[in-house]
Amino acid sequence: MQLLRELRHPVAGTQRRSTTHVPAGLLDAVQDRLVERHHVWVSSKAAWHVIGGEGQQHPEGLA
Repeated sequence: MQLLRELRHPVAGTQRRSTTHVPAGLLDAVQDRLVERHHVWVSSKAAWHVIGGEGQQHPEGLA
């Protein structure tokens, strides 16, 4: 929730306790502190695209 307070933007918020939505354009201000944890919908990625990083890959959305 600290991230949402820091962004101070009306469209960043929570729908459920476990889910937060933040438009990607707002992340520029905090990008040096972000940690990649999940890659979602990887089943629909382009064949040439390589997904890097340590994030857990989910073929579809988060379960």
